Amino acid sequence: MQASVERYVAGGAKASFLIVAAPGLGKTSFLEACVRHVRQREQVVFVSGSVLASEGHLVHVLHTSTKQPTAEHRDWKSGLRAFLTGGAGHPLILAVDDFDQLAYKRDELTKILAAAATDPNGALLLLTCARSTVDRIVGVGRPFANVLTTVSIDPLDEIAAERLIQLRAPALSAAARAFVVHQAGGHPGAIVFVSRIVESLLKDSDRFDAIRALASATEFAGAVYAEPWRALGPQQRAILWHLSSVRSEAASVTHIARALVLQPSHVSAQLARLVDEGLIRRDGRGAYAIAPLLASWIVARGARASLMMDSANQRGPRSLGAV
Repeated sequence: MQASVERYVAGGAKASFLIVAAPGLGKTSFLEACVRHVRQREQVVFVSGSVLASEGHLVHVLHTSTKQPTAEHRDWKSGLRAFLTGGAGHPLILAVDDFDQLAYKRDELTKILAAAATDPNGALLLLTCARSTVDRIVGVGRPFANVLTTVSIDPLDEIAAERLIQLRAPALSAAARAFVVHQAGGHPGAIVFVSRIVESLLKDSDRFDAIRALASATEFAGAVYAEPWRALGPQQRAILWHLSSVRSEAASVTHIARALVLQPSHVSAQLARLVDEGLIRRDGRGAYAIAPLLASWIVARGARASLMMDSANQRGPRSLGAV
């Protein structure tokens, strides 16, 4: 994908992309990496669909993000078309993170952007969306069907995880890299996050301290796991809680179903989704294990919740008396 962006900037053919992943798997980081090398040389507009309130707001953000002269337009449609074709002859890359948040139930918007993606003189589009909403964008009968090349971000095996670490944090020692690979459990977002934590700790000390690194990473792991955690259902959370309590060993479908008093078929379906989202992994024997950093975060999260509940219970009678 990054090579395609470079070719477009150099005057080659245009290919727009849709980056698809489960929450927290690194869509935004991947999108930023694809435009990082060309952003200083070419016109790249990076916006977030999740913070744009309307089509008109999008047009305003686009025009204020570029050096194009602002012109008055009768409606947001003409304004958007003017923006997308205003840089004819000059590469224009429009990167929209969380595009599904902007495009949902806005067919007119997606039609205009899809037309720009197919226009040789229109902008190159780089869009991201959650795996669960991909059909809203490229499904049969949708404006972007057969227009975008879909790139799926999946959990990484150990070899791919090592390569990502070497790319993002090449100065880490072999011991530090092994720590990151183990703790992240194949989750790309967690790999980048833990690598940064370890790098920051090594600025103060030349010696890698795994215990200190785990404590620091666990404290801030909500930056990676809070969003995917919120997207989970009760059974999926229960499975993760259980795996966190037995994290030293892999658990089978039967073991989990018996422990949680659930139907094995239900457990199997929920485990498949958790594997897709990079929160757990499956070993060669058909058993499942949780990413160690996620397990540490879940345990710490539960401990904090218990402390808050205990504190509230202790304050309760006094608060009621004051009222």
